[in-house]
Amino acid sequence: MRNILLAAVAFCVLTAGTINAQAQNKSVRALLGFTQGAIHLGADFEMKKTNLYGLGGYFFMQTDDKDAAVSEVMALGANMPIHMLTDSNIDVYVAPGFGIAMVDTGLEDETTFGPSLKIGADYKVSATAKVGVQYSKYFNWMTDDITQSSFEYASAAATFAF
Repeated sequence: MRNILLAAVAFCVLTAGTINAQAQNKSVRALLGFTQGAIHLGADFEMKKTNLYGLGGYFFMQTDDKDAAVSEVMALGANMPIHMLTDSNIDVYVAPGFGIAMVDTGLEDETTFGPSLKIGADYKVSATAKVGVQYSKYFNWMTDDITQSSFEYASAAATFAF
C-alpha cells in the first residue's frame, strides 16, 4: 500500500512538471523532508480562485524509522491557501485547513481529525516552476490515545503550475 501511494505521488509530481498550460490556475507542490532521520513526503494541490486565494487538498506521509523516536503519520485533508505576497518572484502563503490523520505510535494505529496549518515561501524559477520551503502542522483534536497534540514538519518544496 505504501509503495502504491509513493508511486502515485511521484507520478503526479513528474507529470505536472511536463505540462505547460496557458491558464496556470492549478498547481501541485511536492514536499520532501527529514525528521530525526525519518523521511517525509507530501503533495499539495491548489486551484486558484483569485490571485489572492485558492482551494486545495493535501496528502502527507511521515515514514517510520525504528531507530528514530518519531511516529508514522499519514494525513489527508482540504485547505485554503492564502497568498500574501505574489507581485514579485516570491510567493508567501498561509494555508489553514482540516483533515484526517492516521498515526502509528508503534504500539497501535490511531485515527484522528483536526485542523492543519501550512506556511511557506516559494521562489519562481520559471513560468511554471517554483522552489521553496514549507512548514506544516497537523493537530490532533479527537483522540487522547496519542500523546502528541500536534505534528510539525519542515520540508523542501517544488511547485509546478499547469
